[in-house]
Amino acid sequence: MLDKMRNNKKYIIPLVAFFIPVFSLLIYTFWMEITSKSGFFFNGENYLMADMSSQYSSMYSQLINVFRGGESMFYSFSKGIGGNMMSTVGYYLASPLNLIFYFASKTNVGFFIFILLLIKLGLCGLFMYIFLSKKFNVKSYSLLIFSSIYALMAYNVAYYFNNMWLDVVYITPLVLLGLDKLLNKESPLLYILTLAFAIISNFYIAYMLCLFICIYFIYELLIKYTRKDIKEVISIIKNFVLFSLLAGGISAFLLIPSVLNLREIMRFPLDTDLLNVKFSTYSNLMWDRFFSKIYLGSHIPDTVLSRQNPNLYTGIITSVLLSLYYFNRNIKLKEKILTTLILLLFFISFLNPYLNLIWHGFSFPNGYTYRFSFLFSLFLILISCKSFINLDIRVIPMILVLAIGGWISYNLYTKKYMYLNLEHIKINFSFIIVYLIMLILIKKINHKTFFRALLILVVFVELTINLFMTMITNVDFRSRKMHGAFYNETCSVISNLEDDFYRVDGDYLFSYLDGFICNTSGFTTSLTTNNGNLYRWLYDYGYPLNYTTVVATPNNPPVLESLLGIKYFYSKELVSDYYKKVSNFNVVRYNHVADEYYDSNINIYKNNLALSLGYLIDNNYDSIYKNYDKSNPFEYINALVSSMVGEDIKVYSPLDKKKVSSTDFKFKNKTDEKYLYVGFRYKIPINVDYFAELYVNGDFVNTLSSENSGILRMDDNFDDDINLSLRYLNEKEEANKLIEDSIVLYTFNNDKYLEVIDKLNKNQMKVDFVRGNKAKGYIKSSSKSTLFTSIPYEKGWKVYVDGQRKKTLKIGDEWVGVELDKGEHIVEFKFIPTGLYTGLIISISSITIFVIYVKRKKSISN
Repeated sequence: MLDKMRNNKKYIIPLVAFFIPVFSLLIYTFWMEITSKSGFFFNGENYLMADMSSQYSSMYSQLINVFRGGESMFYSFSKGIGGNMMSTVGYYLASPLNLIFYFASKTNVGFFIFILLLIKLGLCGLFMYIFLSKKFNVKSYSLLIFSSIYALMAYNVAYYFNNMWLDVVYITPLVLLGLDKLLNKESPLLYILTLAFAIISNFYIAYMLCLFICIYFIYELLIKYTRKDIKEVISIIKNFVLFSLLAGGISAFLLIPSVLNLREIMRFPLDTDLLNVKFSTYSNLMWDRFFSKIYLGSHIPDTVLSRQNPNLYTGIITSVLLSLYYFNRNIKLKEKILTTLILLLFFISFLNPYLNLIWHGFSFPNGYTYRFSFLFSLFLILISCKSFINLDIRVIPMILVLAIGGWISYNLYTKKYMYLNLEHIKINFSFIIVYLIMLILIKKINHKTFFRALLILVVFVELTINLFMTMITNVDFRSRKMHGAFYNETCSVISNLEDDFYRVDGDYLFSYLDGFICNTSGFTTSLTTNNGNLYRWLYDYGYPLNYTTVVATPNNPPVLESLLGIKYFYSKELVSDYYKKVSNFNVVRYNHVADEYYDSNINIYKNNLALSLGYLIDNNYDSIYKNYDKSNPFEYINALVSSMVGEDIKVYSPLDKKKVSSTDFKFKNKTDEKYLYVGFRYKIPINVDYFAELYVNGDFVNTLSSENSGILRMDDNFDDDINLSLRYLNEKEEANKLIEDSIVLYTFNNDKYLEVIDKLNKNQMKVDFVRGNKAKGYIKSSSKSTLFTSIPYEKGWKVYVDGQRKKTLKIGDEWVGVELDKGEHIVEFKFIPTGLYTGLIISISSITIFVIYVKRKKSISN
């Protein structure tokens, strides 16, 4: 009977550890469904918040495209104009749990994201319980306190919409358990497999885990062993290095091509201002970034999206137990010193930008600036759990802990934080008192089981209260931006305009990655893993660009729209005279300013001058292009066009400029064209708000910013002189100023434009198919010639002409091309990510070594 009870306990507690965080989130979900009457909680749409809405849900749609066949994990033409997907997959989509989307559709992707969140929070609780029970050799319901805290800590609750990070969060306890086994000279299998799993799931957060593993390994090594055990220690260190490399080797099939792809993405120069934190400010930062963030309710919706502070809340009880840890007579001084050193390392990392930079791979992230903070939370929970298991209750330490809590609470009150008012601080301090009393009762009173159960309940209530205070959803913004509705309303229209391959773009309706949802190729894209060379090319040619985003605007040069095959554009208003309306559809849009929904009539326009994916250009394109003056975006375009047709053609012509002052310029108008085009450059393109305002003849025209950079179109209502004036909005940011001499004014020659398109139109490739990482077409060449394609150049592209491999050319600094002989040709394109085969070889070799090791260990044990 006792054995049966023990076996039941063995399985029941882990199940409870899994379902406690699940239950907490479900309580919140049902409560919000009742109180807000939002009507779309149950399909998960309300959790498509922040980046989950603007990026990740669209990428999960792309994953569905792959599962349904036809799309590739290697490459996608839906990634803007087209791009390598390896770093995108490695960072966003590689989690094995994402196989759940095999059963999803694009209409219910929100529901599956919600289910995925429940599973990941549950696994955090389950794996943390397993780790702690093995670590301390205790199978007790009391451990549910700490497993639940880990699952519902502020990092998970506040960053839930960055759910690709949570894979590393839930697997980390098992990685540490495997490392403990390694330190105890037991089997390394768990360590190797879980670390490989972490790297495969998200290499970026796994990098931070690897740093922590090294710290934790040294910490445990110094606790467990002394100088007398030097030979043993050296052997363990060798095994640690070997098995860590083996775990990395197993993940190499994804890691190597992802890292090589990362070398090609856009990286802006490090803003050195981020490193200029004076030591004298550390005192304030200590309260802002640390003490204020460990309190209940310190991560309210108003502060979560500020993205500038770490999420450190792990329940008030962890702070109480950490304080008692240092007064605990059952814990050795050596261990307390080592623990303090690690806590100090984390503490300083939250204050010092150089350490923060190291944690983030020597590149400051674009928001959410303390992504490693879950490791601090885990370590704090671990130490608190040890303090609880070895509970040592004495009067003086309890009084000191209460005094410390009171001192911190008082100082937080004097700081007058928006997210910690007096009522919040009173509640937090009350929890400190409650936990101290309950710890005394657990230690001193006979009915320990009852009080332990009561403590679990109190902690659960506290964590759930924090979840209610922290969780931010679309309801907080009264938004009902529906992924499923967008797919039904919009994709059915814009993805079925023609049977042939074409590019379609427009004013984004759901996200900057609408192409992933509708499975279309376009232009607009917002990804930190975009092709950096393509970004630079687009910037040079006058496209608006900020840190992660390129968008289609009315200012986009029409000649480039045609050359790059942008055939359709959807918008509420006509964006260019070269597009003609062909259809329309209705969507429901949410206006954040007016705080209301409205119906939008979206028109679809067709560009009849858009060219095919490939067409023949002049054989001497390279010499013409290189010898052209490319001093501004208009001259870049002239250079490209001239090199394609083999003659000097200026589709853009400059107006004479006279510099009156550093911010004032006079131009002589000599055209009767409908539009004039202003060109301008910044010293560095960077993700900031505004740079300068542009005035023409005293009238405000537009704001020149990273969202509206390069080329600005305006109506030509001027008879003679045109005076352009700049008014800087941010005088302090000298580096963000316009390069004044780059201010130019050009006219667009429509006849030249039509002449160019007419020449290139005669020798277009007939596209057979474009699917995933492959494309195929037919073309007839009357002489030896060069085929230009609007496929962005990347090293992985291979071109086959009539079945024979040909040299892949790089045309116009950015586009895939190939030389063709006279005659009819079938041209095939295939993309294989750089490093994929190398990674596969390393992975297969590592797995082989792993299998041999396992078999050898079994034979020795037998």
